[in-house]
Amino acid sequence: MEHITAASLEHLSTRISYLCAFLSITSADAAILRSAQPLITPLIPSLLNAVYTKLLSFDITAKIFVPKDMDDDGRMTMAHPQIVLRKDFLRSYLTRLLSVTDFTPTSPFWLYLDRVALMHTGQPSFARRAKRPKLQVDYIHMSLLLGHLMSLLIDEVLIMEIGDGKYKRGLLKALNKVMWVQNDLFGRHYLACAEGREESGGSGNEDAEERRECVGRWGGVDEEFGKGKENVVVLETEVSGDSND
Repeated sequence: MEHITAASLEHLSTRISYLCAFLSITSADAAILRSAQPLITPLIPSLLNAVYTKLLSFDITAKIFVPKDMDDDGRMTMAHPQIVLRKDFLRSYLTRLLSVTDFTPTSPFWLYLDRVALMHTGQPSFARRAKRPKLQVDYIHMSLLLGHLMSLLIDEVLIMEIGDGKYKRGLLKALNKVMWVQNDLFGRHYLACAEGREESGGSGNEDAEERRECVGRWGGVDEEFGKGKENVVVLETEVSGDSND
């Protein structure tokens, strides 16, 4: 029996190590995702349209994209700059997913997924978001988004006229594993922020200092990923590339 301490799960690398062990994530999963890149990449535009059509079909999710100077979420369309920006980010996300070469616990890929999770709690987890309006989305919507995206991917993979059943099964399992890791990382940061509000007696409208506490609650970036804030920015730049976030 492998021993896992609760305290170890507060650090990204050891948390990822546990997730990978539990979900049986291996280099074979990375390999099959890369092999599927030429198959799934042409489908990304239709996947993006399906995802954002779903998000804009509910007022509670559509209003997330409404700029402060725009009151009516009913006017949000697929051509709106905010939607175009978010679609570009999701496009980059999927491209990274299909290009991953390293699933070891200290892989920059996991740091990228962790920062994606953090940024949706209102934190400027990527250097370029430092001066942008905060992006704050309730956890329920992020969890549902992952579920919907996975359903879309399942539909597309099952109708692919390539590979045998074993290949499709392996690809779907690899995609599913990564989605569950991403879901856990969302929970990691949302829970940290919720605990911070409870401890301070806040209502969710915490000030800047309390929001910063959400970032540090899990011990920040592990030593394996670098020490100090300056290293976080460097890693974010390396991992996020030229995508809009």
